[in-house]
Parts: sequence; C-alpha cells; structure tokens
Amino acid sequence: MARVSRILDPQKSGGQKLRSTFDKLTPEDFASVAGNKDGLADKVAEKYGISKEEATKQVNEAFSK
Repeated sequence: MARVSRILDPQKSGGQKLRSTFDKLTPEDFASVAGNKDGLADKVAEKYGISKEEATKQVNEAFSK
C-alpha cells in the first residue's frame, strides 16, 4: 500500500490537484484515508458510485499527472 500523505495534504500543491480532480471528496474524506492510496480509491468509489477497480484506475491516473 502506497503512503501518499504529503500529496493528499490539501495545503500542498499536489493535494490541491487531487482535491480539484475528486471534488466530491471533503477535507474529512481526505483526512480519513490518512495518506493511503487504497483508502483514497475506496472513498472515490463510494462518493462517485463507481467500482473499486475504476476508482483505483482514476486515482493512479491522478497521481501520474
């Protein structure tokens, strides 16, 4: 499991990019995943009503930008 807490921090530039990509997620959602990429994919799947596999793909794409 990848730890990505620095990137998920909404105060950092990478965090802002993720916040704009996944705008349905709240600051609390980002905080609750505690920098865990898999946890972020779970939240994305939940909030956007998509499969875990699709959410994981979208999260990975967001991190590769």
